[in-house]
Amino acid sequence: GDNSQNNPQSAMKLAQPALEMAARSLIGKPLPTDAYNVLANFVIRDIFYLGPLEELLSDNTITEIMVNAPDDVRIERNGKIVNVNVHFFNDEHIRRVIERLVTNDNRRCDEAVPMQNCILQRPGSSCHGSRVNVTIPPASIDHPTITIRKFRDDAMTPDELIANGSMDEKTAQFLEALVLGRMNIMIIGGTGSGKTTMLNTCS
Repeated sequence: GDNSQNNPQSAMKLAQPALEMAARSLIGKPLPTDAYNVLANFVIRDIFYLGPLEELLSDNTITEIMVNAPDDVRIERNGKIVNVNVHFFNDEHIRRVIERLVTNDNRRCDEAVPMQNCILQRPGSSCHGSRVNVTIPPASIDHPTITIRKFRDDAMTPDELIANGSMDEKTAQFLEALVLGRMNIMIIGGTGSGKTTMLNTCS
């Protein structure tokens, strides 16, 4: 199982006989190539990876993924939170993804530990090391929840922060002087306010 999670070709090889059998039992003949590829990708993502979240994890413009309910999935992109057309079948479907997330980081999330923080284990991927928070009832009221905070795989420069309006030139010069002067700097702020981005820029 562990090898398949990091090797899509191996996963496809394992799933292919079952997919072909299922397709024949449903329509009595092999599926058209396009339909087969859609079905294969869906099954492989759901069995070996994180199901509906995979297409969001591969999008490097997304900085946060929030699963609040089977039919309520939101993302943060460019500082704005929006709903996306991504759905889980039910609460149990979310629980399966939660189980995969926490066990891959050698942790647990159950009735005794209904809230857990872990790290997304995806070596070689841009989302490897992302912070994950999961909850299940009774820590969450109605549904299991998942929050994945993704990191940029490249640090923004002071010039880029000036260009997008996050700071002005005087602030950049002041921060540069603090860094060169080896001063202690405390970076604080709410979730998603840009603490890690600022820290990476100063670094």
